[in-house]
Amino acid sequence: MIVLVPIPINNVFDTVGVWWPFAESIADSEGYKVEQLAERIFSGEVQPLIAWDDEQNKAAAFGGLRIFDRGTDKIAEMIWMTGENKDSWTHLLADVESYARHIGCAGMRMFARRGWKP
Repeated sequence: MIVLVPIPINNVFDTVGVWWPFAESIADSEGYKVEQLAERIFSGEVQPLIAWDDEQNKAAAFGGLRIFDRGTDKIAEMIWMTGENKDSWTHLLADVESYARHIGCAGMRMFARRGWKP
């Protein structure tokens, strides 16, 4: 079973070995330096989300959730998402929305690269 695991800021350094390879992949495909993505995570600007595969005991996917204020509301933006075997974890997007509501967000939007269009 694959489950959503939000990584709180106080666990970012402890989990870097899990999400770093995914960050490298995002950096390569999006034209960033991996250090730029890491800085956004380490600073707390972006919260890492892991799709954890319990059966294989490893991360299947990695995402980045940015929370910002819009007026008096908090808004969540899913700005990164990558992983293996997309069909096994895309159902977790509903869990990301539930998580955003749980932390007090009034809305959510997702950004997708061209390869997600189909």
